[in-house]
Amino acid sequence: MAELRKYNVETRVYFPLVDFGSTDFEAGVTIAAGDATISKDGGAFVNIVGESADDLFVDEGGGLYSIKVAAAELQAKTVVLRIVDQTGTKEWEDQMVLIDTYGNGSAQHAFDLGTASVAQSADNDTRLATIETDTNEIQGKLPTNKFMGSSDGADDDGTLNTIATDAARLTAVRAAVLTDWINDGRLDVLLDAIKVVTDAQAKASTTIITGTIDTTVAATTTEFEADDITEATADHFNGRVILFTTNGVDNRLVGQATDITDYALNGGRGHFTVTALTEAPINNSTFVII
Repeated sequence: MAELRKYNVETRVYFPLVDFGSTDFEAGVTIAAGDATISKDGGAFVNIVGESADDLFVDEGGGLYSIKVAAAELQAKTVVLRIVDQTGTKEWEDQMVLIDTYGNGSAQHAFDLGTASVAQSADNDTRLATIETDTNEIQGKLPTNKFMGSSDGADDDGTLNTIATDAARLTAVRAAVLTDWINDGRLDVLLDAIKVVTDAQAKASTTIITGTIDTTVAATTTEFEADDITEATADHFNGRVILFTTNGVDNRLVGQATDITDYALNGGRGHFTVTALTEAPINNSTFVII
């Protein structure tokens, strides 16, 4: 599952490190140059910069660590952090953190999730109260004489004049209602805001590609094929990240992610070469490319 962080705003991301070849948390780790890298929207991994080197990486204790991500590094829809020990004998298991951004038209989620829900509710209440006031105003201007179907017993003398006056009032009220619908009126603005959110959601859905493992050619920890990905261009997915969502009956790879180092079409199936997984995927395992 991806972390949520605000677009173009410096943040600190927390993650555990596990002792290499063990299940215990690893304490006292020091990150060296090249150990922490970042990829934006499927781009190549580069060293994390951070705003200041002195507090870039922090040992929080007990196997928990944090790393600072600069504002410029969060100018993307999806950001992937990779924490990999570059030494010959690794101290910790490889770690990867996925981040989705929000709060900007260029983010994964355009809506600003940092806005307090109470404030949003209060704003909605204000808008509803305004609509209720307008409705009451319309009702107050409707004709009430017997000619228009009222039973209030009012004198019908001058009914035609009353109808003419009420018709003029209804025309004015209708114009006011139409103004709310068009030309940046209140309802028009609300509908435009809804469209911005739905358009952003539709755009985000097109960037994630799903795949299913096909073991016609035996899968390994570094190479496998998908029968439902048939992109013909070689290297088309290089640099992007695969995240497994199912793995047959035991789900051994669920949640595990790896980067794509090579891609080609082989026998009508997408053939992927990746950084080594902990196990080879089995037939009909599913994954997404992000």
